[in-house]
Amino acid sequence: MHLAKLEINGFRLFRSTFEMSLSGGLNVLVGENDCGKTAIVDAIRFALGTTSQDFMRVEESDFNLSDAVRAQSFTIRCKFIDID
Repeated sequence: MHLAKLEINGFRLFRSTFEMSLSGGLNVLVGENDCGKTAIVDAIRFALGTTSQDFMRVEESDFNLSDAVRAQSFTIRCKFIDID
């Protein structure tokens, strides 16, 4: 089983729908500063939870802010494939 697709909308810098396909095995995020790499990892952590001692909570800054308007909601969808 592996995460094959991630869809984010309204979360942090992702104002409109952002979709990302992932392959089985190792996937690497590469990009400039402030392009959303951490937001992608945090979105996965929010959706799946964490086994670390970190307590994750949704904060106002997690909702997208565009043109001085803050999003009222955000969605994070994870699609898994090859489930036995």
